[in-house]
Amino acid sequence: MGGGISVLGAKSVGIFGVATDFAWEIVESLQRLNLSIECIDNLGSADAQLPNLRSSINSDTPIIMGQSTPWARNKSAQLAFESGYLNLTNVIDPTSVIARTAQISHGVFVNASATIGSNTRISCNAAINRSVSIGHHCDVEEFASIGPGAILTGQVKIGLGVFVGAGAVILPKVQIGMGAIIGAGSVVVKDVPSGAIVVGNPASFLKKNEQYEKMKECPWH
Repeated sequence: MGGGISVLGAKSVGIFGVATDFAWEIVESLQRLNLSIECIDNLGSADAQLPNLRSSINSDTPIIMGQSTPWARNKSAQLAFESGYLNLTNVIDPTSVIARTAQISHGVFVNASATIGSNTRISCNAAINRSVSIGHHCDVEEFASIGPGAILTGQVKIGLGVFVGAGAVILPKVQIGMGAIIGAGSVVVKDVPSGAIVVGNPASFLKKNEQYEKMKECPWH
């Protein structure tokens, strides 16, 4: 599967929830795809230099969430759906490399120079950041966020709403439970339970993420 977006023939994409610096990453990818951009500032506090900034757009326009963290994307997605935006797309930077057997669901953002291996599945509203490497037969669940330069080796499973910090490495066949947080630069050698925050090399338990159970499934199912 090559770089592009999932809505065939789309000429414009809306970014919902742009009161975040990360929105610029999506803008850059859309510009490389030669697509028109509409930035939906639902909070009224976004960078005024973002292109075509407005409080709402046509509800038929394909949209994607503008935040990088799982909890922010999750909250934004619920609000976008309730606001009547029913046409969700994915955005795949043209500099990324996606295996033909990989499955990319709606709402996914794959940033520049990311690599996704064979028979890997990326679920709804996940965010794959710059230069991430995801190996073969991995499974990345809804709203997961994989930070810049992180490496997921073969057969890794990432649960709903997991946050993997920049430069982290997750070894083969490791499973990361729902809502877990992997600290930047950590090396994960064994399974991580839901809601755990782990850091270090090898990664060890730091504390509990008390917010993880508030995550909701993708409303566009």
